[in-house]
Amino acid sequence: MANRLKQIKRIKQGAQLAQTHIIESNWEGAAIVQQAVIEQLIALIEPHGLNNASDPDVIITFKEDCSDVNGT
Repeated sequence: MANRLKQIKRIKQGAQLAQTHIIESNWEGAAIVQQAVIEQLIALIEPHGLNNASDPDVIITFKEDCSDVNGT
């Protein structure tokens, strides 16, 4: 499970991504990312982690989370 600092970093990245969607007038994309950010905030506050999320489709992942040791 990701530690709290890593979770906070991901939440900040998600908020920045949502802002980018808003600037580009991509309202659907912004709403989807904002919902995922809210889910991550709740997971950070509640005692259970993102590994046991009720809806894993709303977990924000970034390239560095999905790559292997060599970055591919």
